[in-house]
Amino acid sequence: MACLCAGVHQLEVLRAITPPWVVILPAPVAAMRALFDPAYYGARHAETHTRRARIATSLREPSWKVLPGVANFLPCQLPPPGPTVATQVARGREHGLFLRDAAPMRARLGPPALRIAVNAATNRQMLQIIREACR
Repeated sequence: MACLCAGVHQLEVLRAITPPWVVILPAPVAAMRALFDPAYYGARHAETHTRRARIATSLREPSWKVLPGVANFLPCQLPPPGPTVATQVARGREHGLFLRDAAPMRARLGPPALRIAVNAATNRQMLQIIREACR
């Protein structure tokens, strides 16, 4: 999650490089609340880092290239030959999971990639769907 406070003139410059998804109101409210509790914020940061590392390791099993980063998501390039990004996104939706096509980030990521959120509630199921789709 990210939060930005800036002047209008600064936001216009950033809008040109901003991904198409936006932050909804609960996200900045939660971010501000977390900043008032450093212990809670630190624990969530550590928890996300641990989950991210675990998921990255699991995604490498079907030979995906997990790109480095520190956010609460993983950008992953799919190996050829294999299911396309569109196929993976569609299979996720069939099972009620949302995998994001990272096409808007392609200038920075290179070949077709998925953006997978670090989410304790869905990552195990998402990894299973991905493994099945890669067979």
